[in-house]
Amino acid sequence: MESKKGTLRGRSSRFFSFGDRPEDISNEGVYLYYTPQLPDIPEAGETSQVVLYDDEAMIPTNTYALRLGFGWDAEGFDLDASAAMFNAKMAGLEYVWWDHPKLEDESVYFRSKDDKEGIKEGDKEIIGVEIDHIANEVCYVVLCVSVYTKGKTLDDVKSITLRAFDEENGDKELFKYNITEDLRGTSMVVGALVRQGAWFKFVPRRQPLLSRTITELTHEPDNLECVRSLEPVPLQRLMMHFNIKKGRNLTPMDVSLFKKSSDPYLKIFYRGKQYKSEVITGTLHPTFNMKALPIGEVVECDDDEIEVQVWDWDRLTEDDFMGMVRLCVGGIVQKGPGVHDVWLPLTGTMEQKEEGTKITGELNFEFTLVKVDDYDPKAPAGKPNKKALGDTIADKMNASWAG
Repeated sequence: MESKKGTLRGRSSRFFSFGDRPEDISNEGVYLYYTPQLPDIPEAGETSQVVLYDDEAMIPTNTYALRLGFGWDAEGFDLDASAAMFNAKMAGLEYVWWDHPKLEDESVYFRSKDDKEGIKEGDKEIIGVEIDHIANEVCYVVLCVSVYTKGKTLDDVKSITLRAFDEENGDKELFKYNITEDLRGTSMVVGALVRQGAWFKFVPRRQPLLSRTITELTHEPDNLECVRSLEPVPLQRLMMHFNIKKGRNLTPMDVSLFKKSSDPYLKIFYRGKQYKSEVITGTLHPTFNMKALPIGEVVECDDDEIEVQVWDWDRLTEDDFMGMVRLCVGGIVQKGPGVHDVWLPLTGTMEQKEEGTKITGELNFEFTLVKVDDYDPKAPAGKPNKKALGDTIADKMNASWAG
């Protein structure tokens, strides 16, 4: 999701909190469809904390505050840590170093004093990264170390070390990268955080260069060839609507000697919003003439859930629960733009399973996903661009939860 600064809404809460949904029906133990599939890359801190030149490590999906500690064995002269942000085409966006300590959106910031002597123990300089605040267009965060003292080069440095810590999860060390080779020139690209859709991976580099500052380093395109080849996966930003077209083989709740039937209707819950469909009487294979419901802008790391409950209407007694479907928004986003038609089975609650209550039936979902760029920003209420989408999809995307 996007804020005014164009960043992910990365710390999305789980779908339901008290007051969002009925408490008499628990979704505990109900299968969650479309959990997002992560890139097939080892997660940092999962195995060995030491990364080598040919390694790469995913930043854990629950890491939001990353502390990058730069250290070096170079007593008596000034080295500087820095970071440069680039888009997918390697166009420079912004830079962070001791004299420009933070970005406007505060997603990347210099959080230690400039270490001019290199004599203190441990990390000499520290750069903080708020993963979920990084602007959507940023595909690379390039990490560098430069020698600022005139007359000195990296040939005078014995080693450079980069350590990464997860500050919100026990200050866990995620990885450590130690460089003892190729120490020459006056600067070095140590590594880069490279976008993988909604997430980032760390890729170690050790490219020696001739420059004294991060801005000098990035002015020469050849300096960044070691990063350009890493091929990020840009963030996919989509607008989503969905509806439920039909059900089939639902559990009969009204059973007599001559007939088995139900009077089904739907209850749908999403982030505090609720929708209730019309009752379809006397059928186990209903067609729900419901409009498409808007979810809004979504990204693949969105862990909000949609819960759909099926109920049997009774005139004189309480309505009967007939099963539910839970879906994670982020996994649906990974299907990509288009109209996606799927059948998903209903599941009973944990209590029903323990009691041996049989729940049958499936629901027919239709998810409509379109690129954010295919919306016409000049149209009122964010109406979709019919020229880009076609009339049918555009009309679906212009629905609401009202009514």
